[in-house]
Amino acid sequence: MVAVPQLLYVDDDADTAASRTETLSSDYDFAVRTASDVATAQAALETHDIDCVISEFRLGDDDGLDLLSYVRSEHGSLPVILLIDDEPEDIARDAFKSGATDLFPGRWSNSPTSRWSIGSAS
Repeated sequence: MVAVPQLLYVDDDADTAASRTETLSSDYDFAVRTASDVATAQAALETHDIDCVISEFRLGDDDGLDLLSYVRSEHGSLPVILLIDDEPEDIARDAFKSGATDLFPGRWSNSPTSRWSIGSAS
């Protein structure tokens, strides 16, 4: 029996989080936990066996780079996919330099490319 990949989806918008959690669960067959900020995401990573993190870049007072930095320091090579929209080019460069596994536009869809990238990361 193949284990169901455990994803952590981080988004400070509750409606978007609910919609994307539904998509990730039903279309990708992942078990999804959610967090609304970096502190809650850190707690989830410490208490659950997470296979991949997908996070919006903008998270209230923090951002995806803060979460990425935490994941790299505490969880090594755990895959982290950041969702960015209309961010300056240097944000993407900094994300990859900091160890992001992949970047998606914030309005990602259920495309073959995103399915492959999420599946490969987990």
